[in-house]
Amino acid sequence: MKKIFLLTITAIILSASQSMAKGPSNPSEPDSVYVGVFFPRTTIEGDIKGVDYGEGVGGRLGFSTGNVVASEFSAFKSRHDAGPGERDTFSGITLDIKISLPMFPVVAPYGFLGLGRYALVTPHTVYRGNTAGYGINGYQRGFGLDLFLSQMISLNLGYTERRMRFDTGPAGKDTSRSTAASYDMGLAFHFY
Repeated sequence: MKKIFLLTITAIILSASQSMAKGPSNPSEPDSVYVGVFFPRTTIEGDIKGVDYGEGVGGRLGFSTGNVVASEFSAFKSRHDAGPGERDTFSGITLDIKISLPMFPVVAPYGFLGLGRYALVTPHTVYRGNTAGYGINGYQRGFGLDLFLSQMISLNLGYTERRMRFDTGPAGKDTSRSTAASYDMGLAFHFY
């Protein structure tokens, strides 16, 4: 994680020093598709106890209109220590609406809101949402910063809060509520 952070800081300094760098400063730019990878560091709190923080990996696919509004599909998985030789696994599939506010040629702060299907697998229990509502068992919201190294490549720093409800009893009669907070860092490639 420290190496990724140092690489990000180096890339920010290099991109800011290049006066030729292009980015999202013109909202009338054409629509684009982007793909990316991100590395979340997640903590989980709530009714489900004993889940330590964990790190993982995720991918995203998005469609941006004019570099201001985007719809984004993402999937992620993180592993959390659960004791000697045991691990918890937290995963999800989400669909978000993202709003960017291009401020400078290389910087675009953003916020997003979306729905997700989440699962938490511990050594003794599997927590999932019910099958009604397409398995949607929570939502997420967050904010971050896209740093454009060029028109085609951007770095991402973000924060995401997920609120989830898991079925814990027979036939979905009991539920547990949990909140997951993630800080992530990533890289995206944009195709116009």
